[in-house]
Amino acid sequence: MSVLLKLDPAEAEPNDGFDACIIIMPPELYAEGELLLPAAKAALAQVAAKAAAEENEILHHAEWRITGNVEEVKQFGTGDNCEQCRAGTERGVAFLNDNPGRELAIGKFWWARW
Repeated sequence: MSVLLKLDPAEAEPNDGFDACIIIMPPELYAEGELLLPAAKAALAQVAAKAAAEENEILHHAEWRITGNVEEVKQFGTGDNCEQCRAGTERGVAFLNDNPGRELAIGKFWWARW
């Protein structure tokens, strides 16, 4: 199963470029094996805000795909297909292969125009 979460767009100009990341979903965002959606959305919003701050950008909107499926990680995890994104995808696939039942969050962030 995969879950797609969309974070609300900022009140800003149309988006201008994007970035991507893959993170390991923390176990505390699950109860009895089920994802706690409000907690997950809040945690992923914090990750997106931190990414924007680190890049000196304004977040326009973000999409997160939460999945434990290796094929989905390969399909959606490559971001802009740069070396860093490909390496992150490879690490994500390796993590899932070594940790059955765990999930990753694949984030895509769109930046607002300044």
